Amino acid sequence: MDNVWFEILALIGGFYLLAKGADGLVEGGEHIARHFDVSPLTIGLTVVAWGTSLPELVISTWSAVEGKAGASLGTVVGSNTANLGLVLGVGALILPATVESKVRIRDGTWLLGSLLIVFGALADGDISRLDGLLFVTAFLFYQYGLLKAGRAEGNGDILERDTSPLGPHITKVLIGSALIGIGAPTAMWAGEELANRVGLPEIVVGLSVYAVGTSLPELFAAISSARRGQAAMGLGNVIGSNIFNVLAALGCAGVVSPIVGAPDVLEEVMHQHVPVALTFSVVLLILPFLPRAGFRYKGILVVTGYAAYMAYLMHVGLPKT
Repeated sequence: MDNVWFEILALIGGFYLLAKGADGLVEGGEHIARHFDVSPLTIGLTVVAWGTSLPELVISTWSAVEGKAGASLGTVVGSNTANLGLVLGVGALILPATVESKVRIRDGTWLLGSLLIVFGALADGDISRLDGLLFVTAFLFYQYGLLKAGRAEGNGDILERDTSPLGPHITKVLIGSALIGIGAPTAMWAGEELANRVGLPEIVVGLSVYAVGTSLPELFAAISSARRGQAAMGLGNVIGSNIFNVLAALGCAGVVSPIVGAPDVLEEVMHQHVPVALTFSVVLLILPFLPRAGFRYKGILVVTGYAAYMAYLMHVGLPKT
């Protein structure tokens, strides 16, 4: 069998596993929220975000160990941009309410602050083990605050408490996470092989192929949340995943192996791609304040912006003939 067709089949198979895994993760997370009187937003920020962000953790750490700073940083920064531009945009196209809820000040601060931390950490030319440790510590602090406040916040959001046994729902979350853990690397491997055929450089592969590949779980989870009418869980998943990507995924990568790259690569990440991710984050915060309309223009606006960014990456990354 020709390698190209094998890679295409692997890509389709990875997508299928991601779809099934995301369904199980969202459905299980929704029942857990109802069982414990925890808000769907909090479950999206924690349980669902952890599960869908496993690929970023694995790929970023693996890339750092292999000495591929551009791929490691590109995966995290690019995935954050993909979560906001692609995942949030598609979710808003299916369920406009996804971008109508105002982001809480606490979560918005952590969303923007995590990216600013990356910018600051890169100023000295690397992400050291100490930087990584500080990232992980900040992440644990944020998660503790979420879980502590989640039950109190849940009472106003949940219409009906779930009194069914908890075991099957936890199993769904675990199986869903496992399917995501298998499907994402499979789809990413196939996508990377196809990208390498056209000669994309490492940092562009990280910002596009790795980033979109690791954001596929969030995308399918967003679609699943939208189909179930869980706008808050979909929004929480995007925000929680982005915070996880920077503080947990990049933090663990830095602890395992300091991220040191060529100065031009770090400069490009700092001054081009982190600002893009910050811009999309700010857009997320202001979307609820824009006037509503019957037309799904907010989702179209976000997806179009992300498509333009991808077109730019391809333009600068593809070999010139």
